[in-house]
Amino acid sequence: MKLLIFISLYVAVVNSMVVHKAPTLTSNEPTKINKYKRAKSTSFIDGESYIVFDKTMETLNEDWVSDGWNLKEDAVKIIDGTIQVDMPAGAGFAISSRSLDSQYGELTFEYKLSVTDSTTKLNLLTYEGDNPDKYIYLQTYLYSGEDYDTVKIPIKNYQKNEYISSIKRFAFQNYDNNKDYKLYLRKIVYKDIKIEVEKYEAPISIIDTKECKLSPYWEDISENPNIFTFEMVDNECIIKIDTVMDEGVSFKFKSGKFYGGKFEMVTKSENNGSLIYWSASNSDDPDTFKEGKSYQLTTSYNTYVDNELEDVDSEYDTINISTFSDKLECSISKLTFAPILVDCEIQLYETTHIDEPDVILSDGELLWDPKIWGSTKCEREEVNGYMECSFEGKPSSWPGFGFQTNNSYDKGTLVVEMKVLNPNQSVNIICFDTDNVNHNVETFLAKTEFDIYKFKLLHFDELATNAYAIQEASQQDNTYYIKNIVYYPDYIEIPSSPIPTRTKTNTKTPTDPPKTEEEIYNEKGYNSCTLGTKVSFTDVNGIWGIENDKWCAILSKNLETCWSILYGYKCCTESATVNEGSAWGNEEDGTKCGIQNACWAEELGYECCSRKDTNIIFIDENGLWGATKDNKWCGIV
Repeated sequence: MKLLIFISLYVAVVNSMVVHKAPTLTSNEPTKINKYKRAKSTSFIDGESYIVFDKTMETLNEDWVSDGWNLKEDAVKIIDGTIQVDMPAGAGFAISSRSLDSQYGELTFEYKLSVTDSTTKLNLLTYEGDNPDKYIYLQTYLYSGEDYDTVKIPIKNYQKNEYISSIKRFAFQNYDNNKDYKLYLRKIVYKDIKIEVEKYEAPISIIDTKECKLSPYWEDISENPNIFTFEMVDNECIIKIDTVMDEGVSFKFKSGKFYGGKFEMVTKSENNGSLIYWSASNSDDPDTFKEGKSYQLTTSYNTYVDNELEDVDSEYDTINISTFSDKLECSISKLTFAPILVDCEIQLYETTHIDEPDVILSDGELLWDPKIWGSTKCEREEVNGYMECSFEGKPSSWPGFGFQTNNSYDKGTLVVEMKVLNPNQSVNIICFDTDNVNHNVETFLAKTEFDIYKFKLLHFDELATNAYAIQEASQQDNTYYIKNIVYYPDYIEIPSSPIPTRTKTNTKTPTDPPKTEEEIYNEKGYNSCTLGTKVSFTDVNGIWGIENDKWCAILSKNLETCWSILYGYKCCTESATVNEGSAWGNEEDGTKCGIQNACWAEELGYECCSRKDTNIIFIDENGLWGATKDNKWCGIV
């Protein structure tokens, strides 16, 4: 299944560049979508801001140079404080620093294109130095033709399945447009962000000295477990190893993977001069192996420490102890490993610090701004002290009662005190990131009596959250009675009685009635697509189709009527001919139609998923693809 380009800020994928081939799925086990993992970060520090170019300058900052590909010799000019680049289709213009050595930061630039048809795109990439084969695709911008657009984007040195050690170069590319254009840049600023990293977690002992056995954090996976024993000697627990060359002990870390760490051992040998060494390996991949230091033992206990193991490109989970000698008899009284633990939660955005829980709804009074959609009606019952929300069940309506704030949050816990009229219907808890993309947190069943529910909220690498919602997920009539909602950040401990007794001051600000989707897109210069328009493209601004050779916005309400609308076809009526084993049928007039509740991806060996569970990651000739919670491809219906 050859993948085409899909643009998304939330699920970053390596772009299929002119100079690079796109990834191809070749089996029923698609490439797993992994996040690059590094050591636990303790803080981010604003570093130097590099003004690469602004409109007061006649040339680039002296530390920066420009280059490119598929450009003519005189393609780049600086005129009246503006970089002007003649960009043929597929060409790229790049800027590189002579001295920058960055891993994280923020890039700001102002640009416009010579074409104003609202269909032309600009690609942005970052490279490892000047190595053209080591890059990370950042984002594609659809130019709206409204003078200069300002872009501010977080820059990281990792992406799913990709990693670069040092950010030094940025590139702007005319890709997938099939047209030439002129690129204008009048401001480029890179703000470096330094990270203080806690290199090692606390040492984790491999010996349980109290019980004199293997620590519960480790598992013995030695090929021959009989070569070592635990014994009490002079009231001290030791490991005795009796082994020969090429035969050692292996202890697997139960809590997951690490990619380095500090090894410490206190040991002695029965034979002076015996050689012992340790190594790290991956139990799931025999080829992933890293040898640590070796030591020449004496007949007295000595401490041996190795803190030089750090390999950011590999993950390990096993500590091995072996010998170079024909025979080794040794006693180990201390054996610990302080791992560099896997931690994906590196954020590149600022969050609002609060000193007390943020009360969202108190005794039925909403203190945040409302964010309500679908067939939902919410009114406060002052006498009873709760918010009453009635949901009218309609197929694919997904009605919800939401609330938003001007603050920016990351993770935390949402505490909700509520009851429902019908306890057998599913309730969704949803969070929204600051680009207004929704993410399902948890689906649960509520009781008919008031109870307190706690929901652990999601972390996102690139965007904070500023809104949450309670959604009727069963698409049937129901009524929720909500007394209190409180947000707790991770750094505030949740007490046994998590609902604050005092009401927080109402911080709501007057807002105009929410705009419809049609109004939002019309203000941006786009028409709404007619019902049944096929999805051609998607980005952070919406889902797009093409009508009369122009981009049009596909409205959410149109996609909710039937899954095959995503593909430009209506769902089959009762009189349609159904093709056995297929997700598709034909109406009496021969028109293709989608079969209700069918899964088109099954024929290709994949399961299906819905848009509420995943973002659209790729679009190819077969359809729209997302990812399941266990990181497998799924066809979107």
